[in-house]
Amino acid sequence: LKKIIMPVSIFPYFPPERTELVNLIKNKSTGEPLNGEIDIYIEIHEALSRSEEQYYVWHDLNIPFHVNGKTDDGKKINPKKKSSTEIDFLILCKKGVLVLEVKGTSVYCKNRQWYYANGKDCQDPFAQAIGQFHTVRNKILNGIGAFHTYGVALPHVNKKLQNWTFDDFRLWSNYNKYEKGFNNIEDLF
Repeated sequence: LKKIIMPVSIFPYFPPERTELVNLIKNKSTGEPLNGEIDIYIEIHEALSRSEEQYYVWHDLNIPFHVNGKTDDGKKINPKKKSSTEIDFLILCKKGVLVLEVKGTSVYCKNRQWYYANGKDCQDPFAQAIGQFHTVRNKILNGIGAFHTYGVALPHVNKKLQNWTFDDFRLWSNYNKYEKGFNNIEDLF
């Protein structure tokens, strides 16, 4: 049997070459390239383009609303009480929906607080992903019986994170990719 490769559709679509993406995927405030999102954009394009599944991917998706409340285990969904949210990547296929949050620099977690490599506070990427996941689940899917999940991509983290308060399965990082065998973004589904 011949393997049928399905194309991946990415919105907005950019050529998946780093030299072009550095001019297209930028921090809105500073104008600096978002290297982590660029790396994940390329990874998603390459991995999902080889898949037999059809994938639809939205990058930098602005949602004009954001839910509040708590998760089943009591964690705040939207602790900063934002009225809108931006999803780094929303991936849709027949398996379901994946909300993917990206932190594009080296980060670490100490005593349940997240930090950038330079020591500055960083918003908890799992809290962000969980909030975005609940917004998608409660406001967009509106109870549709589709599988939906979230994940976090840390493309510049090359070692196991310590003191984490999250499910290792939901993390895509260079450490997990090479040390644990998560060879593909599809492994998050």
